[in-house]
Amino acid sequence: MIHFPHISLKRNKLNGDIFYAKRLSEVIKSEKPDIVYAFFRSMSTILGLSTFFGKETGTIYLGSVHNTDNYIKYGSLKHIPYRVMIKVLLEKLDGIVCVSNTVKRDLKQTFWIKDDKLKVVYNLIDIDKIRKQADESINVDFDYIIAVGRLEDQKGYPYMLRAFKLISEKFKDLHLLIIGEGSKKNQVEKLIEELGLKNKVHLLGYQLNPYKYIKRAKAYLMTSIYEGFGLVLVEAMALGIPVIAFDIPAVREVLNDGKAGVLVPFGDINAFAKGLEKLLTDRNLREYYIKNGLIRAKDFDISKLDKIFSKDFWEK
Repeated sequence: MIHFPHISLKRNKLNGDIFYAKRLSEVIKSEKPDIVYAFFRSMSTILGLSTFFGKETGTIYLGSVHNTDNYIKYGSLKHIPYRVMIKVLLEKLDGIVCVSNTVKRDLKQTFWIKDDKLKVVYNLIDIDKIRKQADESINVDFDYIIAVGRLEDQKGYPYMLRAFKLISEKFKDLHLLIIGEGSKKNQVEKLIEELGLKNKVHLLGYQLNPYKYIKRAKAYLMTSIYEGFGLVLVEAMALGIPVIAFDIPAVREVLNDGKAGVLVPFGDINAFAKGLEKLLTDRNLREYYIKNGLIRAKDFDISKLDKIFSKDFWEK
């Protein structure tokens, strides 16, 4: 059993990142942990900054990066000074967890991080726990397909809604559930109304237990513009739900080059609609993706956690 003490450090505009990093360094020296793990790039850079105030001997300093938007945001020449600074801070760490090979490539391209600092460790899920949660009942009396994710530009909901519109006449009794909140909710609602889908698309907002909805769906949809991993795809596969998604690098990686789910050329609404229609009607195709999805989901089970957070794994 691994013990993960959680230490909360107050951070605000008054104390700033330098003072925050200094305080973090003091806590590490006091606690003397085997491993310090920082979630996301912003906290990883602060952990790197903390090493300038001294690095605890015997402690492994790890950062993590979960998305692939770094080059999108900072790829231009004007950001080179910032990119160099991030490179210096991240390379002060003993290792950086990349949740996919796609994230690893993005870090190397954007911040020129040395290859030996980067290790790909996929996001993991507790399959048994998710399946138990999915058994909870729901009050839905119609067939539906589903998507889960923040209502933000990254998730590409306009593509999904327009693709659903193309099949809605043929599948008159099929609905679309979308779980998640976000700053683009008003725009999503407006598009739903413009497409005449108000009675067939349901925004459920945040759900503490989305698995009970995923389990009963006819298919899981993802139209993201970019992803670092795509954890909910794994969750859907673990629940035996066939998935269809745009073919972007991280999603292709999760879906095992299309063996575990339908991949559609990015941005092609017509192809997405046709792929979804076939997934809903072709029994053999559905069984193929359900079977392969269940197999693929096992690669991301939480049983691998002890290996990942062992000192031996990072000292190799």
